[in-house]
Amino acid sequence: MMPKTTSSLVLAVLLASGCAGMQPKSGVAPTGEPLSLSSQSSTHKETVSEKVGESDHYDADGNYLGSSEQYQDRTVTHSSFHWHPEQGNTPISDEDLFRLAGDTARADQARRYRRRGTAMAVGGGIVALAGTGLALAVPIAGQDVSGTQGLGMYIGGATLAGVGGLSFALGFKRMRADGHPFSYGEAQQAIDAAGGKAAPPPPPMAALPRPAGRSVMVGLLSRRF
Repeated sequence: MMPKTTSSLVLAVLLASGCAGMQPKSGVAPTGEPLSLSSQSSTHKETVSEKVGESDHYDADGNYLGSSEQYQDRTVTHSSFHWHPEQGNTPISDEDLFRLAGDTARADQARRYRRRGTAMAVGGGIVALAGTGLALAVPIAGQDVSGTQGLGMYIGGATLAGVGGLSFALGFKRMRADGHPFSYGEAQQAIDAAGGKAAPPPPPMAALPRPAGRSVMVGLLSRRF
C-alpha cells in the first residue's frame, strides 16, 4: 500500500504545482470547428558582466603586488516560442490534435510520450524522496558522516535524490503544455493535410453475412448419419 500511496501523493503534487501549464486531458470529440496552432513568442534582455581582461600591479621597485580583473557589462537577449493546438478556441492535447487530423500513428506516439513522462515524473519523485530520506537518516540517527557506513548511506542517498530529481524534471517537462513530441511544423503539416478540420470518422464496418441457418446444417447431418 505504501508505494501506491506515495505515487498518488507525488502525482497530486505534480498536478497541483503545474496544473495551469499542463497539457489538456486527451479524448475530446470532434466538434467541426477548425484545428489550429496558437503560438506566442517573447523576448527579454538581461545584463551580464563578463571578464574582459586582467592586469598585474607592481610597486615602484618592481615588486609584484597582485592582479586585478576587468569586467564589462553586456546585454544578452533571450527569446522563447510557445505553442499549443486548439479545436476552435479550446486548447487540446497533442494526441487529440493528430487523432482529429487523422494521423493515428503520431497520435499514438504523442500518447506514449506523455504516459512515459508521467511515469518518469512519478517514479523519479519517489526515488528522490527515498534518496533524500536515506541521506537525512544519517545525521538524524546520530551516525558519523565521515564513517564508512554513514558516508556510504549519505552518498547513496544523495545519488538517488539526484537521479530521481533528474527523472522528475525530464518527465514533468513532457507533461507540460510545452512538452511536444513533434515540432510546430509537423503539427501544422498534419492540420493542413486534414484541411484544417477534424478528419471525418471512419465509416462503420459492414455487417458480416450470417451463415446458413443452424437447422439446415443439422438436417443435412442428420440425413447423412
